[in-house]
Amino acid sequence: MVLQAISSRLLVQADPQATLSWYRDDDVLQPGDLAVWIDRAGQLVRFSLAYTPDVLADELFAAWENGRSVRTGVVEREQRARLGHPRSRLIRRRSLATSELAILRRYLAANASVAPAAPEVISILDSVT
Repeated sequence: MVLQAISSRLLVQADPQATLSWYRDDDVLQPGDLAVWIDRAGQLVRFSLAYTPDVLADELFAAWENGRSVRTGVVEREQRARLGHPRSRLIRRRSLATSELAILRRYLAANASVAPAAPEVISILDSVT
């Protein structure tokens, strides 16, 4: 349940206005990902967070971009047949319950020493109603 920074040499920096940092948690039972984009002034301008709190739970996600509201939802654990691809996963945008948002906040708080932008992401998640 610990995020690890992915080397910036392995990342494609597609946005000339912001630098991507990616953190990955390869825990078999509780994997997670955090991608953050920081502008030249050092401000967080975008993030994408995904975390599976339990081997039997759906993956929770939250994404935000400066000037927009936070988008949340789940990636369903069950793999469904779709368009002839039996391993396709369904992403469902929906409001996360207060308890689910709390899970994401706790996960980030536990990883704040690894991902410096985590406290700011938590603050943005706090704005979700």
